[in-house]
Amino acid sequence: MLKLARGMFDTKLPPGVKMLQPFSEESSVKKIAVEAFPEELFSILRTLQILRGLSVGLGISHSCAEQWRPIAEEALYNAGRLTDIDMKRSRRHRTRRKSGK
Repeated sequence: MLKLARGMFDTKLPPGVKMLQPFSEESSVKKIAVEAFPEELFSILRTLQILRGLSVGLGISHSCAEQWRPIAEEALYNAGRLTDIDMKRSRRHRTRRKSGK
């Protein structure tokens, strides 16, 4: 499910993929037989597909998911779904990724 979510809700293409078509017969959505898709998420998915198309067309490798991660973590923390330890671990992980370690 994480792989599916990353493929659908991020603008950065997976390694080795030149074009992603989330509604094609070969897509992960079809393979795992998604029976229902929340209406409020459909607009977000469409917007991300447009952003992905623009970034691919312009030759930019940009990840909306990476940009949104701190916001999502804060929301999960405020909802009691993440602990202080989780937040510290995530900050260390992001710091290491930025420094290339």
